[in-house]
Amino acid sequence: MKYSLNWGLTTSGYPAGNLAQAAVDADQYDIRFLEPQASREDPALLLKLARVGRIRVLGTDFGLAVTDAAEREKLDAAASLADRAGVPYLRTVAGFDPGTELTEDLADRFWSNMEWFDSLDHGCRLAVETLDGMSSARCCAEIFSALGLQLPVIWNAHHTWRVAGESPELSFELLNENVVAVHFMDSTSDSTGERITAENPGKGDVPLQEIFSLLEKAGADYPVCLDQNRTRYSCPADMDEALRTWKHLF
Repeated sequence: MKYSLNWGLTTSGYPAGNLAQAAVDADQYDIRFLEPQASREDPALLLKLARVGRIRVLGTDFGLAVTDAAEREKLDAAASLADRAGVPYLRTVAGFDPGTELTEDLADRFWSNMEWFDSLDHGCRLAVETLDGMSSARCCAEIFSALGLQLPVIWNAHHTWRVAGESPELSFELLNENVVAVHFMDSTSDSTGERITAENPGKGDVPLQEIFSLLEKAGADYPVCLDQNRTRYSCPADMDEALRTWKHLF
């Protein structure tokens, strides 16, 4: 590959329970890091991969603004698994829609979840991905400032550019000190910008070269993961083709 980054692969491009196949594919294409979903994969395999340093982030779908006992129970279980594996970060999401005003109620729900999680005394930390109501790096920065907290961030460079309309340079400038991992994907959209279709790397119009150059220039030492998210988008069927294209181009 042209860039000297710590490449990774999320398992969102695979059917549930396919961490083993993702690991085989990663080995074939010299990709070190894997980011599995805590609830979807074999814990024994997950622990094995984590203990040799291949997992830095464990995925969950916990919404930081959602106070739900069942969701908290699942996050607690994922955190226990992360602690056993020595994984430092749990991926979370905003839990509210884009454009939602930061009301006192929303802030209270954020703080309630943060205080609850801190009380559990886990070794891992919550990291929020730039999706949904926090797709914009500017929005993330404003929320952190308003709440007086700084969370680790998973920079979804596709969302900040495609969904929030920010340049990679602006997003990275605002998030750089918080970033612990990066997700990227190539895509195209229709004339309205509402229908987004995932493409193999280099086949869409996401400025991947600019994103990777920014990361390399900054000396990024965290995982930079291809995230073909099949739960959100129509994706190419063949992950092997996506990986071949990615390796050839970058």
